[in-house]
Amino acid sequence: MDDEARLREVARAAQRAEALEAQFHLRRKDERTPLNCVMLLLPADNGNPISAWAKDISPRGLGAFLDGPLPTGTLLTVDLRSMGKPEYTFEVRVVNCHTLAGGIHRIGMSLTAPPE
Repeated sequence: MDDEARLREVARAAQRAEALEAQFHLRRKDERTPLNCVMLLLPADNGNPISAWAKDISPRGLGAFLDGPLPTGTLLTVDLRSMGKPEYTFEVRVVNCHTLAGGIHRIGMSLTAPPE
């Protein structure tokens, strides 16, 4: 299975998990706009790039689904893509990471500076 097919599978599993997540009544500071695209996470420590599925975006951050956990505090460069081409690139810090059904992880990231 190629990376994009796996990410779509991750997104489908994550959508099922969101119904369970609603029972926890997570509080939101900002209104979120749903996203549905592939993004690349580039660790600030020059680690290996991580493919993820973008869930939503707000004025202060974004949410995503991925196969593995990321430690809170991790600094990343986010590359939101459209048809394989970079669209937006900005810096974020991981603020939370939750394991969902099927071993999928939902991460919350806050912007470290406004996107240019």
